[in-house]
Amino acid sequence: MSAKSAEVVDESFKTTGAIVTGRRWFDVGERPWGDNPPFHMPVLVVTHRARAEITKGETTFTSVTDGIESALRQAKAAAAGRRLFEDMGPRSTSRPKG
Repeated sequence: MSAKSAEVVDESFKTTGAIVTGRRWFDVGERPWGDNPPFHMPVLVVTHRARAEITKGETTFTSVTDGIESALRQAKAAAAGRRLFEDMGPRSTSRPKG
């Protein structure tokens, strides 16, 4: 990643309070992110398979099994007034919320 790209990502993370994503994105990323994922905020994972909450570094991954609306409500509460970032995979549009 270029220095400019890293700067944009860092700035985006500073204004974001929580991330909502799908299980496939989590499954693909969990291993490469290692013990200290780059998010440093709550990540709500929409899934049909419940899983115990995982904390790695400053990032907490929480499975949400009762739908996207519930995940968005939980993320909004966790974000404490900051933006939400929704990324539900390749068929969605990644975009900041709020």
